[in-house]
Amino acid sequence: MKLIDNATDIRIPKGSVVIMTGLQGAGKTFFTEIFFDKENVICNDKIFWEQFKKSGKKDMIAQEDYQDIYDRACDVVFKKIEKYSKEKSYTVIDSIVYSFEGRMNCLRKMKKMFSNIILIVINPEFDTVYKQFQERESAVRNSKEQVGITMPDWMMMFANKYVLDEQIKNGLIGYKTDITYIVRDMDNVKVSIETK
Repeated sequence: MKLIDNATDIRIPKGSVVIMTGLQGAGKTFFTEIFFDKENVICNDKIFWEQFKKSGKKDMIAQEDYQDIYDRACDVVFKKIEKYSKEKSYTVIDSIVYSFEGRMNCLRKMKKMFSNIILIVINPEFDTVYKQFQERESAVRNSKEQVGITMPDWMMMFANKYVLDEQIKNGLIGYKTDITYIVRDMDNVKVSIETK
């Protein structure tokens, strides 16, 4: 396991799965849109909302309704991951949870399908993340609240940032990966992808 903090040069060997993680609003999806081919990206959020629409549910206020959609989305995501692992020169997952247990469960499954596991952690300053998150979510806040999705407040996001920073400081963030890149400034990053 290799961890590169404040990464500026990211290399993606053929046969890799690239796993994006970081706080909500940190810029994970923005990063994938800039640096990776769209057809190689599996977006968890997009799949989750597609499964919600297909379910016919009006909301997810009850925990069992949310869990049902979450389970359906996970099934779709892992079927896509298996398919992409056989067909694509690399696969990007946007994104997985940064909780240690959740990430470990995902990485165990990835090890069986890919020759390289690369974790990219988008981790700018907290004030930047929180501002971006507020701007992004303001347009969809009402519709999310109607289906029972509550937005994390400043305190919750600050606590999550603390957990993420502790995992980086202790080296746990990169556990079970071949290489982990911590990106703090997207403006200075170059990504090289090996496709042959």
